[in-house]
Amino acid sequence: MLSGKYDLSKLEKDTPEQLFERYPIATLEEIKDDLVQNISTKRLELRQLVGGKYRDLLKVADDIISMNKMTSSLNTRISDLTFKSSTYDDKTLKNLCAFDDHARKIQRNNVQGRNRAIVFRNIIHDCVYTYYHLEDDVRSQEGKNNLKHSDRGGTELLDGQLIKSRLSNKISLEYLQLSKQIYLLFNLFDKEVNDPSRQNLFSVKEIKSLRNDLIKEIQAKLESLADTYNYEYATNILASYVILTEYEPKEALIWFLEIRKNKLFQVGFCSNFTSSLSYLYVTLSCVSYFKTRLSSTLNRQFHSSTNSNWVAKSCFKKWYRWLNIDFANFAVDFPLSSKQLSINWNDEKLQKFLLEWKESITLETTGEFGKAFANCESLEKMSLLLSDILNSFKMFSSLIELPCVIHAKESKISEVLLVLWRERFEILLNNEWTKFDGILNEAVIAFNNENNLESNSTSYGIDLFTNTDISDINAFVKSASDPIAGTGLGAEIEEGIQNFIDNARAIIQSLTNLKDIIDRTERPIFSIDDSEEPEFWKKVQKSMFEYVDGYAANLVKRVNSSVEAFFKEIREIVHGDESYGPERSMILIRGISQVGKSLDLPLIYNEVGKITHSKVACIKLETTSLTSPLLSECMIPAISKLTDQEIAELTKMAKERWTIGYSNDEGNSEADSDNDNMDNVDVPEASIWKSYETKRKLPTAPSVDLEKSLYKIATSLLTVQQNDFSDIYLISEFEGPKEDLIGKIARAIGEGISVDNRQRDCHELALLTFSDIVFAYYFTHPQADSTDLDNSLQKSEQLFKYVKELYEANPDLQDDKYRLEIINSIRKHFETTKLMYYPF
Repeated sequence: MLSGKYDLSKLEKDTPEQLFERYPIATLEEIKDDLVQNISTKRLELRQLVGGKYRDLLKVADDIISMNKMTSSLNTRISDLTFKSSTYDDKTLKNLCAFDDHARKIQRNNVQGRNRAIVFRNIIHDCVYTYYHLEDDVRSQEGKNNLKHSDRGGTELLDGQLIKSRLSNKISLEYLQLSKQIYLLFNLFDKEVNDPSRQNLFSVKEIKSLRNDLIKEIQAKLESLADTYNYEYATNILASYVILTEYEPKEALIWFLEIRKNKLFQVGFCSNFTSSLSYLYVTLSCVSYFKTRLSSTLNRQFHSSTNSNWVAKSCFKKWYRWLNIDFANFAVDFPLSSKQLSINWNDEKLQKFLLEWKESITLETTGEFGKAFANCESLEKMSLLLSDILNSFKMFSSLIELPCVIHAKESKISEVLLVLWRERFEILLNNEWTKFDGILNEAVIAFNNENNLESNSTSYGIDLFTNTDISDINAFVKSASDPIAGTGLGAEIEEGIQNFIDNARAIIQSLTNLKDIIDRTERPIFSIDDSEEPEFWKKVQKSMFEYVDGYAANLVKRVNSSVEAFFKEIREIVHGDESYGPERSMILIRGISQVGKSLDLPLIYNEVGKITHSKVACIKLETTSLTSPLLSECMIPAISKLTDQEIAELTKMAKERWTIGYSNDEGNSEADSDNDNMDNVDVPEASIWKSYETKRKLPTAPSVDLEKSLYKIATSLLTVQQNDFSDIYLISEFEGPKEDLIGKIARAIGEGISVDNRQRDCHELALLTFSDIVFAYYFTHPQADSTDLDNSLQKSEQLFKYVKELYEANPDLQDDKYRLEIINSIRKHFETTKLMYYPF
């Protein structure tokens, strides 16, 4: 006896005797247990396989056994009856076989009829199971795609609801196969499905619901197509729709385009224009693919020898014996002929529909963007919208020529969108233009407001020594080095000017963004549709650069005109009321000066120059050319009002010392007999002069009266009504009025010269007067040496006439060397004392 492992599949043909001879008792017991367990497993698998149909299957099996027994019994009896009552011949036997076949057919039909409802329900069950299995496959495939492409961006139309990559053809073929099964079910069980009395039966409701669900699922799949490589998938899905609905392919194509359009309208264009164009591109690409593949796919399903037998490749195969069909030669009965399954793409109605479909898409697109443009109130947002449009068309350049009918004129969608964008952009830009005048008008109003002007007052210079601890030299130097601390424009004026600058720079920034967007159109980009259209992009780029250059030039013109109008208004304020006091005039001067500094026009011009594609020919204003004349016009009369009284006193003093003189005793004979003593009495300052050579005096300083007058004039300029205006004299525009003021002082000194009014020696008085003129003249020529200053005096028509009179009073002044020594001596004194007379 043999022992060891055994294979149940090889023991099926062995007899018990052979098993007892080959295996021991223990092994036989194991074989018996395994056989019992195997039988239970097979029975359970059979139950799971057929599910709820298990008992129906058993009943059918019983019917088959009963039918077989009855047939065998009937054959036996008929044979016995035949051979007993007649002689044997071929004809009789043939009739007997025909009779037997007919009887079997009747029996089979009766059995099929009795079980037709059961078979109907079982096939429905199989179809439902196939549908659920297909749904699981689709979900599994979509899950893999989402994981596989989660980091790849993509062109989603909806949030995660679209298929991001190509689904396998296997799934699309499963949809096609399920559609064929459902069509066969409706075709073979037409009476059951359409019988009015059976419409409330669960099986009828189930199969109709299944067909409707599958049509909805097909619609959802076709709506969600977003991948450019799913054309075969789309063709199979649309073919499934044709089979289920029995529509002609042309009608199915129209339906496909309509659902795609409705989905596109539902999602919208502005939210993600690139995704919308991608969706549109996939739709048109599918239509192009359908031209060559849809009809051939359908004809292959109905007329190809491989695919036409739908029963052989469906769940009907295991039930064909229970259906009255020829399994081997079955051909589906579809209501559409081969010609009807073909699409005539040259059909006028179809071509008209395709054109109207495209026009409806472009009309909706332009309408939606038109609303978006109209609701946009920001140049920055307009630039973002343009960027989205151009970048999207860059990726799908084949769509730039989609037909668009607007205002009864045919055009291209790209051109219409750019025109609509430009119209709205120019409207917003014009709104920004108008803000310039408004902003500066507010600044003018604020400038004319007394409260704003008074807020510009300061006592900084006066309080410098009072409020600053001069023992802390660092703190004192820091405070003294900021002469305009606490001064500036009023808050409203500063805000207005700053708003003006910010507004201009905001427009420049918008134009900069626009230029950057145009520049990016030159860069290579991954094109989804492999279409470049270089000529179109060159045309767009050229026109957009022209727009930017035009906008930039217009901006400069607007800025210039606004600034000029602003200063014109200020000029009217300055000259509008002659009753202004010196304090108000000085505050206006300070305000005008600060306005010139705040209006940073070069910054605007430089930024404009950076964004222009070509050189923009425009006039660039110099702020100083606007403020300088205005400051001079305002400063000269203000200074005159502040200094006229002191200059008048200086003029009086100069005349009196030539007519009355310094002498207290004109009748003193000793004084009259001694020239030196007489000079000492007439000119007290001579007592501290240096001696030069023999009998000549060398003045070392101007007259005390002149220095007192200069100090008083300087003080009257610096402080007006307890307000410090020392900062005003730091501006370059003060140089002209300062020269005029020094000229007045020098003329006041010169006008007093009257040699003929005194019949006595005026040598030292002439020297003193000459020293005064030189000292005053040095304030306008602080860097000149003695020779240069002497030359300048000789060339001055106004002053040299006084100098010549002094030559007459003191011929020694005609000595060039002596005269230069006097000038040099006064220059030294000027350098040591000039800071006392700020702002001179």
